[in-house]
Amino acid sequence: MFLNTLSFAGTYVAYAVGSTSCDKHLVGYQTIQAAVNAVPSGSTIEVCPGIYPEQVVISKPLTLTAFTVAASEASNAEVLIQIPAGGATGRVYDGIIGNIYSQILVSSTGPVNIADIAFDGTGNNIPDGWGNLAAVFYEESSGTVNGVSVANEIDDGGGMGIVAAANTIQTVTVENSDFRSFDCLGIWGATNTSSSLTLNVKSNTISDTGANGVYSGTDGVYLLGSVSGTIESNLVNGSGNGFSMVLDGSAATITANTIIAGTIDGPPNSGIEVNGGANTVKGNRILSGPIGVGIVLTGTATGGSVTGNTITGGSGGYGIDMCGQGTASGFTVTGNTIVDTPGFGLRMPASGNKTAPNTYYVDGATPVVVGC
Repeated sequence: MFLNTLSFAGTYVAYAVGSTSCDKHLVGYQTIQAAVNAVPSGSTIEVCPGIYPEQVVISKPLTLTAFTVAASEASNAEVLIQIPAGGATGRVYDGIIGNIYSQILVSSTGPVNIADIAFDGTGNNIPDGWGNLAAVFYEESSGTVNGVSVANEIDDGGGMGIVAAANTIQTVTVENSDFRSFDCLGIWGATNTSSSLTLNVKSNTISDTGANGVYSGTDGVYLLGSVSGTIESNLVNGSGNGFSMVLDGSAATITANTIIAGTIDGPPNSGIEVNGGANTVKGNRILSGPIGVGIVLTGTATGGSVTGNTITGGSGGYGIDMCGQGTASGFTVTGNTIVDTPGFGLRMPASGNKTAPNTYYVDGATPVVVGC
């Protein structure tokens, strides 16, 4: 039976070139792109274990997931999408973020759900200045990314894990996934339009950013513009010379995350930066590192609050800084616990914010609260 005789959404299979289908009862294709092109909207494509050197474009609602191997046939094989031989070629221009090459492009559709697939950006050969690289790019699209693994997205300071950019109403969820060895951003949500993009980031591990510190300026999670959503229960381990999380004009809730903001000998780094917006930062645990800052606040908040966080410093770390990146105003900073921050506990402007009470545990030689 040929698939083009079918008109209903169902389950189909993609399998690596040179292999056989891992389920003889399903219609099979030897590339992911061939399966995407052929199946009806709303279908599920189960991808058999193997290596897929492809750049895939998805422009219809569907689910792309690793094939579920029976327990009697279980192995350590994974579904791995690699860069094609010779490097990445397919790219798009997005009005928010510019030129971007991606291993999977989800374009103007949704929902598109991606689960249990690994990505490796090695060998992308993108010329300097030609564009950024992402494992998955949701462009004006919605969907869920669950249980993926992303590694080696290195592109001269432009390598990223999951990117969502939208000026139409879209929701993207990234959960239970692992991101390591990228040199720009782990997860990026961006919009130019009010209340258009909701980005939920839950229970992910983001580590080894900045290609082991080679590139200075890497961030784990970055929300640009009025992005809403919940950033919850993630582990961010190391931020290179950048920020573990950046909230730039967004209106999100950041809660119950564990952030290790720097390495033992790392350059200056910070846990969370909030630049204005209406963000709620609560109940996070932050190790600010030897010469880093737990939380940096700047700009004018519109209802923003920083409450109930626990920040621990290192040999020279700081707690909360409301002066270093520009004076902050409109923030409520209360109920935080700041421990062993030899630089200072809280640095703040003389007025314009609510900054008490907080709890400080520092030695007698350390200033608890200082002015700008």
